Amino acid sequence: MALDISPPRQFLTHAHWTMGREKMSKSTGNVVNPFFAIDRFGVDALRYFLVHNGGLKDDSPYDNSYIIEMYKKALDGGLGNLASRVLRGKQWNVRKSVILNKLPEDESAQKHVAALEKLPAYIDKYMTEPDPRSALQIISTLIYRVSQVARFGKGC
Repeated sequence: MALDISPPRQFLTHAHWTMGREKMSKSTGNVVNPFFAIDRFGVDALRYFLVHNGGLKDDSPYDNSYIIEMYKKALDGGLGNLASRVLRGKQWNVRKSVILNKLPEDESAQKHVAALEKLPAYIDKYMTEPDPRSALQIISTLIYRVSQVARFGKGC
């Protein structure tokens, strides 16, 4: 206002990370050193956790065990398992891989196809808001469901 510039119509804020149900704070000494966390988990796993669990609206709990659990379930068991099923083998062949890993043509498969067709619109909506947490959670949930069906068969 002093510069004769109109104030912004909106601005972005973020929620807090908590440890033991208390807001992280340097004054209380309950902060996480991000460099130690990166060394321990790797930058990509930490980024995934922070985007998936962090938020702009609600506070989010942080604990090393949550990162380990997220890595095992979502990255290793979900995305990693799905990629392995499609890309594994020395004599990998796109056509054979798709045929072998094709979802059965039943109601469950139709639901997966419908969810995949709606996915870009949901992602665009959440990234425009911006709410990357919700966008990533939708993608992760869909990948996990497809991996479960591929691993255990229909009805999962």
